[in-house]
Formats: sequence, C-alpha cells, structure tokens
Amino acid sequence: MLMIKRTLCLLLKLPWLVICLFFLGLGLVRRQRFKRAVAYPVTLLVMSAVFIMLRLFSIPFGAMAFIVLLLLSYLIYWYDWLSSTGKYKVTQHSFLSVGLFLVVSASSLTALVYYSPSITGYRIYHIPSISMAPNLLPGDYVLVDLWHYKKRLADKNDIVVFHHPYKERVYIKRVAKTPSELFLNKKLPTQTYAVLGDNANNSEDSRVFGSIKHASLIGKASYIVFAFDYENKFNDNRFLSSL
Repeated sequence: MLMIKRTLCLLLKLPWLVICLFFLGLGLVRRQRFKRAVAYPVTLLVMSAVFIMLRLFSIPFGAMAFIVLLLLSYLIYWYDWLSSTGKYKVTQHSFLSVGLFLVVSASSLTALVYYSPSITGYRIYHIPSISMAPNLLPGDYVLVDLWHYKKRLADKNDIVVFHHPYKERVYIKRVAKTPSELFLNKKLPTQTYAVLGDNANNSEDSRVFGSIKHASLIGKASYIVFAFDYENKFNDNRFLSSL
C-alpha cells in the first residue's frame, strides 16, 4: 500500500518536475527564490542576444559553443534548484508567482520561435533533394543567415538559398560564377551570379534557368544543424557540420 501511495505521488509530481526541468528558473520560483529564478532566463536572453548581434551562429562551432553554454546554464540551474531544499511555505502567492512565471516564459518562447527569422536573422531550411550531394543530403536541416547578404555580395563557393527566377520555390545551390565572370560564354552583369549544384548530374541550376540576381538571395547556409537519414533516424555524424 505504501509503495502504491509513493508511486501515485511520484506520478502526480512528474508533470511539475518535467516543466521545472524545461523552464529555466521555474523550480526556484516555487521555492520562493525569486531573484535567483529570474537570473537564469535573463542570463539566457543576454547570451542569445550577444550571439545574435555578433553573428556568432554563422561562424564554425558558433552553434556548438552556444549549445555548450546553454547546457551549462541548465546544469547549474538544476543543481541550484535541487540543492535548494530549505524549508518554505507553499502559499497562494507562490502559486501565483509560478503561474505568472510560466505564462511569461511560455509566451516568450512561443514568440521567439514564431518571430525567430525577423528577430534573429536566422532560419532553418530542409534539404529535399540530392542536387547538393554529397555535401548536403536529403534530410539535412541547414542554418541560413538571412542578413549575410544585406550589405555584401556573395563570394564564389558560397552555398546560398535563393528564390527561383521563374517558380515560386526556394532553391539552395553553390555560387559558381560571380559578376564580370564568363558563364556559358556570356559575361555576368553586376550583382548577378551563376549557381550550380554540387551533384552536377542531378541538379536544376543556372544551366537550366540562367543566372540569378543578388536581390533573389535569401541568405547564406552556414552549417548543418541536424540531419535524418532515409529511415528518418537521427544522423549524428552530420550534427552541426560546417559547410
């Protein structure tokens, strides 16, 4: 009977524990450690802002460094929360604080995900075909810097995401020729590029639809964030691979 009661108590506490593990600082709110609780999401916000403003996600190992710091923040928070076992009273005020903290955190997280491209200048794109194999494979998800070409031209060998000149579709190819270079015996005009797929035998590129304009560029692909293979299994060999 005692075992059943303990099991039921654990099951009732499990959703709360999962929520506390996910939302930084929430467990400390319940323990009425309000200042320390707020410090964790604020630290995460500042850290994210620094990485975004300095465009650190676009450099090699930038995302890896952020993930390491994020995991470290969670480990410190979990230790802080679990070690804060001092006596405290569960009052109506503490429940209201938990609810408010949870609503604000969930709303902020939802807004960040929804408005992420506008706020951060980054977007993740899925690779659907083998036109960029072997460097990019179907099932890869690449991080694209949407602000990279706002004030600069593309360089040769950049992997770019762009709007198709004639179709309402988004393509990803490699810049093969830059302005003033010859492509198909014609000189490319200013702010115009020829783009080719790495898998030349299975790629619809500038050999088919012609050159593309700089205004058509969406952004620069930085690296593979994560990938799934043909069996929809996570491919850890391509996790955070630089392009």
